[in-house]
Amino acid sequence: MSSIQKFFYINLSRRPDRNSHFLKEAAKAEIPFEKIERIEGVDGKKLQISQMSQKEISLFRKTDYNHLPYYKGIMGNQLAHFRLWRKIINENIELSVIFQDDVMFTDSFMEKLNKIVEELPNDTEIVWIGQHKRYANEYFEPWPLDKSVNEYPYQICDRFVTNHIGKYKKGINPCSLAYIITLQGAKNIVQDHLKRGFLRATDGNMNDYLESKDLTYSTIEVLCTGNTSLGT
Repeated sequence: MSSIQKFFYINLSRRPDRNSHFLKEAAKAEIPFEKIERIEGVDGKKLQISQMSQKEISLFRKTDYNHLPYYKGIMGNQLAHFRLWRKIINENIELSVIFQDDVMFTDSFMEKLNKIVEELPNDTEIVWIGQHKRYANEYFEPWPLDKSVNEYPYQICDRFVTNHIGKYKKGINPCSLAYIITLQGAKNIVQDHLKRGFLRATDGNMNDYLESKDLTYSTIEVLCTGNTSLGT
């Protein structure tokens, strides 16, 4: 498996404070600056159907969240990730990491991430590297990054694949916060979503796809979490 070519971060709400937060965190985590690329988010509150292609519009016809008061926010998040996957395909990027802009990193992040990349299984499409401790719609609590993976209930994997990668327990939901994605993974999940549509929110659709193929890879140690002070 090749080394990571790109570290994308989605500036979901286009807020300057979230942008500066990510860049400060990335510097502390020693992510190579020349590999970082900002992706403008899709502001759900300002989302207009005229800004979407007919293909994108069709993907939302069977969603299970269009009755929620904040459904346009979910649509914006979903479009941002989906469009980024297509960018990865168009630019032929073999290995990327995608973050949301409120992420916070564990100590020695790049050292740990590089070990994970060395161990990626041949069939890797996506590997989750971030988690929240609790989440419910727009509410979440950050994961305690200082907790040992051997301390219950901070074990997120129930099947170990390598020294640093496992398959997450049923019921775990990484919430699309941070993940490694391969070029083949981007191609496959785009085709899946084009076929099925966006039946559930971003993370739900992704989890359904990965679980259907038993490709629920996650890092055994949580490498990053969200910052609640920035809102949702």
